[in-house]
Amino acid sequence: MSQPTSPSPAGAKSAGELMVAYFRDFGVLKETRKEYWGIQVVNFLDCTFYFALLTIATVFLSEDLGLNDRWAGYSTAVFTSATSLMLFVSGMYTDWLGIRRSLILSMAAMLVLRLGVLGVGLAPGLPHRGLIASVLLLLMAPFMAAIQTVFQSACRRFTTRRSRSAGFNLWYLFMNIGAAAAGFSIDIVRKLLHLPNAHIFTMGVVLAATLLVPPVRALANRSFAAMARYERRWCRLYPVSEMRFRLGVDKPSAVLAAAAPVR
Repeated sequence: MSQPTSPSPAGAKSAGELMVAYFRDFGVLKETRKEYWGIQVVNFLDCTFYFALLTIATVFLSEDLGLNDRWAGYSTAVFTSATSLMLFVSGMYTDWLGIRRSLILSMAAMLVLRLGVLGVGLAPGLPHRGLIASVLLLLMAPFMAAIQTVFQSACRRFTTRRSRSAGFNLWYLFMNIGAAAAGFSIDIVRKLLHLPNAHIFTMGVVLAATLLVPPVRALANRSFAAMARYERRWCRLYPVSEMRFRLGVDKPSAVLAAAAPVR
């Protein structure tokens, strides 16, 4: 004898309605500046390469460069752990250098390091290829952390107080879409184009080089110059707590709101 189904609650929504409501909440992002969307494009491309690198790194070090599986796993673990640990200090040297300089320096360093790994992967006669590639991967860690710090700062400064939650939500969504796209990019390189695993780094080289060409760099300079002006204005209004702002203790939006003239 079949069990009677219990009636659904009167206010329950279907899965489709929940999805529509979720994406409708992003409508508040129309208040954000256009620089926010440019940063999200860069964020998506960077995450696509990063997750493709994580997926292929151990296989690349073992199958392409000759490390045994144990040491290939160790190398990948050290690289990912170092990237995570550098996030604890990347904010300090990003603030010290400035947002714009941090982005340009990090992308330039990533371009050189990715080119190095690509060269190692395409040079079968090079001795100690696995060790050299492992060191180059480890050297990427502080620059990858700095780039993520820049993205977070951009999300905060290019959104309004009302749209900030949706802005960070979309940032995470772009990261997840980049992670999904990473798998497709690997399939394109390995299965469609039948290229060696080293060419995963070609994608990273193209990304870093694109961000350093004059037109794109000029756009980034304007974007991050606006961020720098925002920070300097806050420090002029509230100079005693400049260091507290640098350390992330105070929120400049609240101080600017308090210091704004009453109309």
